[in-house]
Amino acid sequence: AQPIADEETTVRSTTTLGGTLKTEVAQLLQTGRKMQAVKQVRHSLRVGLKDALVMVEEVARETDPNYVSFNLGGCLRTIAKGIGIFFMMVSVMLIAAAGIIYFVQSQSIRNSDRVEGIVTEMRSNGAGGTAPVVNFEYRGNQHSYESTLHSSPPEYAVGQQVFLFVNREDPDDITIDTFIDRWALIVGLSVPGVIVLLISIVFLNFSKRKF
Repeated sequence: AQPIADEETTVRSTTTLGGTLKTEVAQLLQTGRKMQAVKQVRHSLRVGLKDALVMVEEVARETDPNYVSFNLGGCLRTIAKGIGIFFMMVSVMLIAAAGIIYFVQSQSIRNSDRVEGIVTEMRSNGAGGTAPVVNFEYRGNQHSYESTLHSSPPEYAVGQQVFLFVNREDPDDITIDTFIDRWALIVGLSVPGVIVLLISIVFLNFSKRKF
């Protein structure tokens, strides 16, 4: 039983201050010089930063019942968790928006006729992007459709032949059957959404780490 007692005494001596050193630490804490107290303990006992901080906080709690320990690791975990949750919410919104657009567009295309058209004009949005104006015939009448998606450099050229999906129930609901008009917005929302989701997972995993 003797070795066990010696071991307990050794552990206690590395985590509890006493004598003159304890008095010096208490005085430093009273004047708001906590880091100086930690340095004093490290220098006097030749211990690591973590052990010295534990000893100083023991004295702080003993001298001030209202003392609140500052845990850097805990603060970092809390901040990481908050950032992770924020990024998770952003990713969910982006991916949900992409999903809604895909669903609405798929429903529209399912109820549409595919017709042929000709790009007759390229219109600028004033910010360097251009969108095509497409003329096409549908149900015996001539129609004109201007895409709402602008690109730079232009994805279309005047005289280019394209195909369009025209909703049978709402002829004004039109989608040009090209990648930029069908998929650009969906990809532009879903890819950043996935990236932000991965970032949120990294932060949430970091928030579970022990320091």
